[in-house]
Amino acid sequence: MRGWIRDRKRCRSVRRRLQKTEEERKEKVPNLSNLGLTEEQAREAAEKAGFKLEVSGTKKSDQEEGTVIDQDPKYGEEAKRGATISVVLSEGPSTVTVPDVTGDDISTATEKIEAEGLKAGSTTEEYSDEYDEGEVIRTTPSSGKEVEEGSTVNLVVSKGIDPEDEKVTVQSFVGMPESSLTSWAKENGINVSRSEDYSDEVNEGRIISQSLTSGEISKDTTISYVVSLGKDPDQDKPSDNDNNSDSNNSGGNNNNNTDDKENGDDSGSSSTDGPKWESNIDAWAKEKGVKYNVEYEKDTSVPHGGVIRYEENSDGSYTFYVSIS
Repeated sequence: MRGWIRDRKRCRSVRRRLQKTEEERKEKVPNLSNLGLTEEQAREAAEKAGFKLEVSGTKKSDQEEGTVIDQDPKYGEEAKRGATISVVLSEGPSTVTVPDVTGDDISTATEKIEAEGLKAGSTTEEYSDEYDEGEVIRTTPSSGKEVEEGSTVNLVVSKGIDPEDEKVTVQSFVGMPESSLTSWAKENGINVSRSEDYSDEVNEGRIISQSLTSGEISKDTTISYVVSLGKDPDQDKPSDNDNNSDSNNSGGNNNNNTDDKENGDDSGSSSTDGPKWESNIDAWAKEKGVKYNVEYEKDTSVPHGGVIRYEENSDGSYTFYVSIS
């Protein structure tokens, strides 16, 4: 009887020693972080290795939200079997807004981008009518877009206006109103230099001549032009010799007063066919006592400033079509 009791006590002691040994046995901690493991997957792996698992917190990271990104103890360390491994779960990436740097120079744009926790990447160039040379036209990703912190933002920078776009085709405004030339020049970025002179052929306020009448020129080029002041009033005053000549010939037949038509005068002021040149329209209309307007057309068969045709309108006014070829 006593022997049986001793054996029983001995067995209990062995079991206690074995149990104590099992509890004190250490195991290597498994790798649970940065593998894309969810909480449940990490828990299953921990328990399979003889450990417990608890979530100690969350943190922003570039890993998918809800996955394990950190652990304690670390992978490869030894811990008592049954110990608890604390893990941190990812909240997903931290995002920032791409700043608007359009119109900034490269240096200023880079500072703004880096201030938001982003990186300034490559720089490419293209022509632009809107932005001056060296200014940022746009970014990739575009401004206002949410991106991960640390993302790269590439810049597109202006090279200025395309030289081909700066070329302007010149046209002649000789015989046309001054406003036609000045309006065209303003629209095309051309400078003008104005002067005036008398003209027997070009009506007052119209262009007598211009320095450039054809070809292509760059913007900011200056075109000089001369505006008619009308006929020189001094030329209409008769001289003393003219008066004496008239007096001497007053009794005779004045065969020198040849009709304008016979002299080839194209004024049209008394011709039933109408005026031949734009500069003669006004005099013709005044003689007829009618109103008129002028339209311009290209017609290579009629010289520049020549009247192509004219039409009488229903209200009694006339429309003249003038060549700008």
